[in-house]
Amino acid sequence: MDPSERSGDFIYQRIENVDTDLAFILIEGSHHVNSRIYKDRPAAHPDRIRILDNASPKTLLEMTYNHFKSLETRQNQA
Repeated sequence: MDPSERSGDFIYQRIENVDTDLAFILIEGSHHVNSRIYKDRPAAHPDRIRILDNASPKTLLEMTYNHFKSLETRQNQA
């Protein structure tokens, strides 16, 4: 979601939604959203929220793959 198209409150609510498995916040365009999550209020799920300076699509894909691969591994061991 683009902070210029959606309010910071809307983005924050979507990120913290229980249906969100993983969220990336790209610092390049979301300073106000970043400050709300990590300065004004603590993140409820830091394991699901990744803050990145300026990640490439390849990096986002690799991080997503690794997150869900790790999640699947943890669930299979339980």
